[in-house]
Amino acid sequence: MRFFFYGTLMDVDLLSAVIGRRVPPTALKPALLRGFRRLAPNAFPYPIVISDKSGSVKGVIIDGITPNEQKRLIAYEGAGYEMVRVTVQTGTRQVKAYFFSGVTGEYPQTKKFWSLKEWRKRHKIGAISEILKEKLRRN
Repeated sequence: MRFFFYGTLMDVDLLSAVIGRRVPPTALKPALLRGFRRLAPNAFPYPIVISDKSGSVKGVIIDGITPNEQKRLIAYEGAGYEMVRVTVQTGTRQVKAYFFSGVTGEYPQTKKFWSLKEWRKRHKIGAISEILKEKLRRN
């Protein structure tokens, strides 16, 4: 399966921890999702996307996600997100991909900008640590 990521899962270290295998940086390809915009909810260190006809969201796509890895992604995203199939642009091509959209009404609206660079500085180590602790608890 092909997925489009627009937030914390654009980070290969976090994505690798979530799906349980090393993801090489070359596996992530730049992509653009039109008709949405990315925002940062006030209470969370990760972004949401909302519908916006004139907007677009830069992100990445990855191919070859297995059913087991998909289950892990769904668990990571939690009940506040649903898997939605969309069309994204990669270079001159348009391709179908799945992405995780916030469930309507689950997250407060905000106009705050979200930055992967800022998330890496402030939250990456803690996020990966939590995923690894959860794995140890399950084993």
